Amino acid sequence: MIKKLLNPIGVYPSNSLFVLGLLSLVVSTYLATVFSVRMDGVLDLHVVSEVSMEEGFSDAIINVLSLFIFLFAFGKWYNPATRAIDILNTVLIARIPYYFLMLFNLNNLLYNLTEPLAKNPKGALEHLDSNAYIFLGLFSLFAILLLVVYLIILFRSYKVSVNGKGNRFILFFALSIILAEILSKTIINLL
Repeated sequence: MIKKLLNPIGVYPSNSLFVLGLLSLVVSTYLATVFSVRMDGVLDLHVVSEVSMEEGFSDAIINVLSLFIFLFAFGKWYNPATRAIDILNTVLIARIPYYFLMLFNLNNLLYNLTEPLAKNPKGALEHLDSNAYIFLGLFSLFAILLLVVYLIILFRSYKVSVNGKGNRFILFFALSIILAEILSKTIINLL
């Protein structure tokens, strides 16, 4: 079961994955507004004071399209038989675990803890109680875990989608993520 969840491409029908991916995109937009979270890069997540529906939606679309553009371009270069729907499903489905991080900002809890740290790290650390340290530690561990799961799903699904093997494939994958992160951050910051 875990193997199917970590590599859904090739296991589940493309149409089902596409519908699930689109639904998750809509839900993530809603969650971003409710929990005041900006996903302002393909690997980024930041808590802010508030997020409009337009910001949440544009973040989601820009991130998906940025990653899709590079993964598809390198996929076609690597294997001309690469299908766009498989790459789009790969991107949409891989992002789902990352959306769970938004729940940590219930009632702006994470924002209220981290905003003073951003403004005055030394002074704010002195005023944190042990519960805040535990919460931030758990969030950090969960964030790392979900980032790893996101990247595992992305890598395995991409590997199936392009029939990837060897060092050249790994290089294309890594380069795609780096370029997509740069593109998404640039576009989001310009908006």
